[in-house]
Amino acid sequence: MNSDNLIKANNLLRKKLTSENQKYYEDLLTYIRGKSTFNREKDVEQLLLEILHDLIDAQNNGQNAEDYFGKNPQTLADEILQTLPKSFFETFKLACYILIGYVLLFATPNIVLPTSNLDFGKLIILGTISFVFSLVVLWLIGQETYQKNKLMHSVGLALGGRS
Repeated sequence: MNSDNLIKANNLLRKKLTSENQKYYEDLLTYIRGKSTFNREKDVEQLLLEILHDLIDAQNNGQNAEDYFGKNPQTLADEILQTLPKSFFETFKLACYILIGYVLLFATPNIVLPTSNLDFGKLIILGTISFVFSLVVLWLIGQETYQKNKLMHSVGLALGGRS
């Protein structure tokens, strides 16, 4: 099963959770996805689906997510992330997507206008900066999930996080 199918299955199965368990799981999911930038997407999504199946089984047996997984989901998520292998290829692929997207977005006006100059060096440097910025945003989204600090929570919300 590819990553897209795993995500679709995850989205469908999440509807079976109670609202309390769904909040717990979605926070866990957001944290893991935000922190798993250097892991293979398929591995992460398979793991999240396994966790969801375990949670649904526990819920069917009368347990809630806190009783089953514990009261500190951030620690659980960090332990889970340590077990996943790092993938240079996935990181490289993400960098290429961001770089190509940046180049297409900002080179198009230069290509359309014949009198403007196209500086590939500048595009590559700024594309690389965009990649680093994207990694920081993903890291902040992951950090914001279990953040108690109101300043970090506000920064996460400003960058598009949830309330």
